[in-house]
Amino acid sequence: MRVIRQIATFIFLWMTLSLAWAESDANTNISAASGEASEQQGEENAWIQMFGVRLSSATRDEMRRALRDQGMKVVREDARYWVDIYDAKGMLNGSTKFFVGYAASTQQLAFAEYAFANFMDISHTAQIVKMVTAKYGPSTETVGQLAMGSYTARWRVADGMQIQVVREWPETSTYLKFMNTQVEAEMKAELDKETASRQKTKVASGGKNWVVSTTR
Repeated sequence: MRVIRQIATFIFLWMTLSLAWAESDANTNISAASGEASEQQGEENAWIQMFGVRLSSATRDEMRRALRDQGMKVVREDARYWVDIYDAKGMLNGSTKFFVGYAASTQQLAFAEYAFANFMDISHTAQIVKMVTAKYGPSTETVGQLAMGSYTARWRVADGMQIQVVREWPETSTYLKFMNTQVEAEMKAELDKETASRQKTKVASGGKNWVVSTTR
């Protein structure tokens, strides 16, 4: 029965994510060894699509419209924050939250991330890694052991994107993250600047508490 449930979970993840390689030509090759798309002369790279939106060029308005159409329940949509938060229950098996981060200056998507709360269920991380591997080939790099402890697997894919599966420890929560690496770097620079500004204000005001809200 457990095997049947794991197979069903894998199929559900595969179908519900709605991730696709959109190609400009049928001859565009995908390298299973590296997880990257190779570019034919005169062709565009393949790209990652989620909810019908190309992630590498997605804007906040585009993603919000797509998520509304998908029926994603809003927890927080506020332009004063870098990250919008959604209730992902029922979207992917075991998912609890869906985070979408943006660069403040351009409102371009920096990352989209599913959070899974699977306490004491190490096998769930393996199922997600298997699903991503089946689509994009072996991970580009891994840190830690999949069998136990903290673990990270990364895939560098086309269009400047990176996929990451992370399991935190000891609670074994797992995160599936799709990153536009250039825009995420811009977002982090904005966060660092904001943090430094607030730290300066904190010192000037005598050490009052302050918080920079990002994702979780």
